[in-house]
Amino acid sequence: MCVCMCVRGQGTAEKLVQHLVLHSPAADPTYVDDFLLTYRTFLKSPCDVTTQLMTWLDDPAYTDKVLRVILKFITSVAAWHG
Repeated sequence: MCVCMCVRGQGTAEKLVQHLVLHSPAADPTYVDDFLLTYRTFLKSPCDVTTQLMTWLDDPAYTDKVLRVILKFITSVAAWHG
């Protein structure tokens, strides 16, 4: 089953944020960018994203992925706020 279909089936905000770290870029290479463009439609605040990402930052298995997502996230938020 496609990763995209799995996320649609479990599309809670928490699962969508979790998928930022757990997804395989090969299965869905634009997921992070797509998420960052649309998260405002299902989350109230950017803090909802950062709070979840910070919990995974301490896990060595996810540190590199989380740091990449945080960098993209900061860049996108900065672009929105000019």
